[in-house]
Amino acid sequence: MSDRFTVAAAPAALLAVLLLAATLFDGAFDVRHWAPVALFALVLLAATLLAGGARPVSRPIKVALAAIWGFAAWTLLSAAWAESPALAWEGGALAVLYAALVTVALVAVPGPRQMNMIGAGLIGGVVLLAVVTLLRMHAEGTELFVAGRLDSPAGYRNATAALFALAFWPLIGLAVTRGRNPSLRAAAVASAVLCLGLAFITQSRGVIVALAAGGVVALVLGTERIRRAFLGALALAGVLVLSGPLLVAYRTFEDGPGPVTSSDIASATNALTFLVVDAFIVGLVLALLDGGLRASVDNLARARRIAVVGLAIGAVGLFAGAILAAGNPIDFAREKLGEFQAVESRSADFSRILSTGGQRYDLWRVAAEEFSGAPIAGEGEGSYAFAYYLDRDTDRNLSNPHSLPLRLLAELGIVGALLFAAFVVALGVALFRGVRGRTVLTRHAIAGLAAAGTVVLAQSVVDWIWFVPGVMGIGLFCLALAAGIASPRPVPPSGASVADGRR
Repeated sequence: MSDRFTVAAAPAALLAVLLLAATLFDGAFDVRHWAPVALFALVLLAATLLAGGARPVSRPIKVALAAIWGFAAWTLLSAAWAESPALAWEGGALAVLYAALVTVALVAVPGPRQMNMIGAGLIGGVVLLAVVTLLRMHAEGTELFVAGRLDSPAGYRNATAALFALAFWPLIGLAVTRGRNPSLRAAAVASAVLCLGLAFITQSRGVIVALAAGGVVALVLGTERIRRAFLGALALAGVLVLSGPLLVAYRTFEDGPGPVTSSDIASATNALTFLVVDAFIVGLVLALLDGGLRASVDNLARARRIAVVGLAIGAVGLFAGAILAAGNPIDFAREKLGEFQAVESRSADFSRILSTGGQRYDLWRVAAEEFSGAPIAGEGEGSYAFAYYLDRDTDRNLSNPHSLPLRLLAELGIVGALLFAAFVVALGVALFRGVRGRTVLTRHAIAGLAAAGTVVLAQSVVDWIWFVPGVMGIGLFCLALAAGIASPRPVPPSGASVADGRR
C-alpha cells in the first residue's frame, strides 16, 4: 500500500517541481510562466476526481476548499463590473491557480506520509535555490542586485525575501529534532542561516512581520518550543553581528553617487559564506552534544528553566536597548508615523529595515477610498490601478496597493475579503484541531509547513506577493500540505484504515 500511495503522489510531486522551476523566471510573474503550472494542476485535479482517487477530507478542509473556489469564482465574476475585464480575467485565472494548488495538496496526495515528503521537497528546493544564489553571488554578484539589494531569483526584492524566509522555520524545526543524523541537523542550521542572511540582504521590511508571524505558528503548533526559539534567536544574532559587511552594497548605493561594485557585493558574499560555515560547525557541535548527553530529569528541568530565563533576559535586553536607541517611545512612534505619511522613497537610516518611509501610505489611502466607494462587491479585479493614477500623490508607476487585505477590499469588496478570510480561518481550524495527540515528528512537519505558509501570507499583508505566483504558490501549497497532514486520516470505502501512507 505504501508503494502504491507513493506512486499516486508522483503527479503532485511533479507539480511542486514545476512550481519551483517557474520561480526561477522572476518568480513566475508573467502569465506565460505560471499558466502552464495552472493547466497542469487543473488537469491533475480532473484526472484525480474522474478516477475516484480524491482523498477524503475533514469538515474544516471542505469549508476551506469551498471558500477558496468561491473566492476564485467571485474574482472571475467581477469582470462584469471591473474597469478592465481583461485584467479581471487574468486575476481570476491567478486565483484559480492558487485554488488548484491548494486542492491538489489536500485531495490529490494520498496520505500524510506523502504530503510530508512533498513538503520536505518544497523546502529542500528553496534551500537549493539559496545555495545556487550564494554561488552566483560569488561568480556574478552584480547581476543579482538592484539598488544594492538582492533581487534574484524572484525578480523582486521583497518576494525574494519571502521566498528564502519561508524555509527558515521548517529548517529550524529539523535542526532541533532529536534522533536525526547530526550532520543533517547541522546542515539544517547552516541552511536556515543562509536563507535568513539572503532575506536580510534584500533589506525587505515586510519580512520582519513575516518571520515573526511564522515563528508564532511554529512555536504554537510544534514541540521543542524553547529549543526552536533559542536556535532561531541564535541565527538572527549571527546575521546581526555581521550586518556591517552584509550591507556594504546597500550602503554604497544609499551613500552614492558611485555605482555598486563587485567588491561591495563580494563583502556581503564572503561574510555570508563565513556565517554559513560557522553555523554548520556550531550546529554540528550542538547536535552531537544533544545526542550524546544523557542528563537526569532534574538536570533537564533545570536546563529548561535556565533557557527560559535566558530567552526572557534576552527579550528584555532587546526591548531595553530599543528604548535607549529610540529615546521617548511616544516621540519615536510619532516620528515613524510622520515618516510613513511623508511618502518619501528613502531613509537616512543605516538599514532600510529601520525606516517606515516609502509610498505605502499613498497606496493604502487610495485603496481605502476605493473600498468606501464600493464596499460590498468592490470595484472589480484589476481596477485599483485606474483609481491610483487619478488620485496618487507620488510619481511612482504602480498598479496595486501592496497589501493583500486592502487589495481584496478595494477590488473584491467585503464578499471577496470574507471568502478569502474563511479559507484561511478554516485551514487554521484544521491545523489547530489536528495537531493534538500527534507524534513529535508529525507535529514538526505540521508546524514547519504551516509556518512556511504563514510567512508568505503575513508578508502579503504589507506587500504584493500575491502577484508573484512562484512565491505565493509555494506558500499556499505548504500551508495546505500542513493542514492535510493534520486532518483526520482517510478511511477507504472498504473500511481498511490508512495511516501515514501504510496499511
